[in-house]
Amino acid sequence: MNSKRNFSTSSILTIVLFLLSFLLVNGAAAAEPEGILEIKGTVKAVSNKAKTVSVTVEGKGVIMLKFTEATEFVNAKSGGDIPPPTAVVVKYKTVGADNLATYIKKDLVQLPDGVAEIKTAELAALVADLLEEMDALRMHSRRSEMG
Repeated sequence: MNSKRNFSTSSILTIVLFLLSFLLVNGAAAAEPEGILEIKGTVKAVSNKAKTVSVTVEGKGVIMLKFTEATEFVNAKSGGDIPPPTAVVVKYKTVGADNLATYIKKDLVQLPDGVAEIKTAELAALVADLLEEMDALRMHSRRSEMG
């Protein structure tokens, strides 16, 4: 009788573990809608009349996507607010022969913590300093190679 009791307890435990793993797998799948793909690239062209945006994606070429009133725009109000060559993140799904954008976000540069704004002149000076440092480093490495 003890062996039957052990068998039924272990069977119940096995079933419970199976059900939990099944729920976890289904929960993970539900977190990301089925068939939604994400790309990162730069806008090549936008047509508000045709409601399309063409995005150049490294390794994939140019992908044309349609957008609708249901498309969620982040950091932009519409397709017209995303001129070429703006960096974007796009989530889309394939509906028939069309790529339908569900989410389009301008991929803005993140400023360092504590910095809210940088003036053009300040940025130009930082870039010039960086270029000078790179030239100095290049010269130093060439001297090291020569002996």
